[in-house]
Amino acid sequence: IGQNFSANLGGFSNLNTNESIDSSELSFEMRMTTQATASIRLPNNLFKAVLNVTNNTRITHAVFLSDSLFLRRDSNDLEVGGIIISASVVGYNSIENLTSLVTISFLKNPSINGSGPLCSYWNPTLDDGYGDWSSDGCQIDESYNDTQDYVTCFCDHLTSFSILLD
Repeated sequence: IGQNFSANLGGFSNLNTNESIDSSELSFEMRMTTQATASIRLPNNLFKAVLNVTNNTRITHAVFLSDSLFLRRDSNDLEVGGIIISASVVGYNSIENLTSLVTISFLKNPSINGSGPLCSYWNPTLDDGYGDWSSDGCQIDESYNDTQDYVTCFCDHLTSFSILLD
């Protein structure tokens, strides 16, 4: 069974103000939950893609409540429309070209009136090393429509993921 990680922020209201977020408003679970603000499910065969796996190999997760650490020189009119969730394997710079895809689900931020979510990840090598969001290797669930609050993405690598709205 693959590893699951969910983050629940109980809503976006504090993210849209300058108020700080009380840590009691955040919850994390090691399983996929249907009402989480963001969830990530790693494929069962993840470690087949990683060389030299030991019993001490660790997976790390991070959740970013805003995109303030992901600075872009040009926003291209696309706005980050959910929280940012990441997964990586300690000691590996990149895990990519997975044959079984990583599943990521996001609750859309209702204060952003964008449409056409784009499943994206932060690529620090883009824009001459300045970094930018990319959708290469990611796809949206084909059953998605704009009336849904949640967006499900499938990606073939590990990194920091979010959705961009037009």
